[in-house]
Amino acid sequence: MEEFVHIPSGNDRLLGVWTEPEGAAPLGVTVITLHGWGGYRIGPHRFMVKLARSLAREGAASLRFDFRGRGDSTGAQGSATLDTMIEDACRAVELAKTRAPGNRIVLWGLCSGGNVAIGAATLASDVRDLVLLSTLPFIPEKKAAEKIARTKDQAGNYARKLFRLATWKKLVTGAVNFRAVKKALFGEKRAAGERDPKDSSRDVMAAFRGFKGRALFVYGGADKEAGGAGEHYSAFTSKHGIPAEFVTVEGANHDYYSLAWERRAIDLTVERVKNHGG
Repeated sequence: MEEFVHIPSGNDRLLGVWTEPEGAAPLGVTVITLHGWGGYRIGPHRFMVKLARSLAREGAASLRFDFRGRGDSTGAQGSATLDTMIEDACRAVELAKTRAPGNRIVLWGLCSGGNVAIGAATLASDVRDLVLLSTLPFIPEKKAAEKIARTKDQAGNYARKLFRLATWKKLVTGAVNFRAVKKALFGEKRAAGERDPKDSSRDVMAAFRGFKGRALFVYGGADKEAGGAGEHYSAFTSKHGIPAEFVTVEGANHDYYSLAWERRAIDLTVERVKNHGG
């Protein structure tokens, strides 16, 4: 059974779809699905719709919704930030608790939705289970890794140039643009006070150290966008004693654009919910 619901969040109203089992024995679980930065509640190739209906057949309720400024929710397009998305997710948790009191809450996120799930879990103390697909490191960690890789690459390039006569001629004549060299090595800084909308005003990873639940991380074996993300989170969860499982869907890309990859990701979620739902 499915019905539209409205979720108040800030000055906006989020549109969602509540799905609950009909006939299947209830598992006592509600899964809240969180779409990525550029998506909306159905997900790529209706991924979240198929997931919700698969969960319902197994006895689990679910809620999928549009973040503010996306899909059919109110809010100015382009005004959303990671923090507003986290706030929206927390409001969705509150609605889910009123719709199905006593149900275990599972936050399921795809790409940026995974970052939102982690952020919301650090604020909603009753969230104890996360399913995170193709989730990248948060902006500070991602930028740090990219900066190191960029600096190594550019430093190697400049080291090779030192052996060229043309380089020494430029040094002698003052033709070297040291500002451009600095930018190539260390990147360009944002203006003071300017924050990337995908960055949080909080140190979410510091807050995540105290997470009391468990997490399932799923990555595609051919996901070039999320390269190294699994290793990043594996090291973090191990260091801070967070029970975490990591699964690779062989051959899958970032959004699981194949019926086989999609089915595998859905089955992993259903299995997780059934095994850890009570």
